[in-house]
Amino acid sequence: LEFAGGYQRGEMIEVERKFEPCEIAVAEICEGSEDLGEKEVVDEYWDTREYQLTIHDFWLRRRDVEGWQLKCPVDWNSMDKTMTGMEKIDKYEEITDEKELILTVQRVLKLNPESERDGVSEALKIESFLKRFDMIPVCKIETRRKSFLKKFEDVYIRIDLDRCDFGYSVGEIELLVDSKGKVESASLLLERFVNEYSLSETRAESKVAVYLQRKSPKHYEILKNAGVL
Repeated sequence: LEFAGGYQRGEMIEVERKFEPCEIAVAEICEGSEDLGEKEVVDEYWDTREYQLTIHDFWLRRRDVEGWQLKCPVDWNSMDKTMTGMEKIDKYEEITDEKELILTVQRVLKLNPESERDGVSEALKIESFLKRFDMIPVCKIETRRKSFLKKFEDVYIRIDLDRCDFGYSVGEIELLVDSKGKVESASLLLERFVNEYSLSETRAESKVAVYLQRKSPKHYEILKNAGVL
């Protein structure tokens, strides 16, 4: 089984799991790993005023260095969801191409690209698109991130340790794969990694979920009731 090397970005599928970064666990999983350094990351998430994107688990964000990204849920209808631990794994396709990003958002919002061609599709400027459909920033998080690369079962797993500006810390292990056919195997490998290093049994909340819970409880409750969080 070959996975995309855990740090190359593009039109890939992210398979990831959050964990509580207790001192002992962090020391153990980072021992012998490659230090990728530390950096500041600023993420600003956008949605409609009715939360039409996030309620369907689509996450449109502008990252200060990398630009616009859209995280889309991977279709798991054909895979076995009864497998132990699988519900703790997050699986997203990441779209960075601006044209594809806009067209995907249009489909989620049930807009007709043909009828909106002059105003949206041909312009291909996401800022104009956001303004035209009255989309707004719903969350902005500044994060101090330390990253590592850990070899496990001949595969390199990326480890991110995040400290957020609102007082929350979370860890994440991640693999990037280039096809949906590799998602299940990547998920199982991450679960074996969790078991090997005795990481927390319960999935830690994402930093966006905790931000919304603390600062935008109405939005949080809507997503909680929709089964997104």
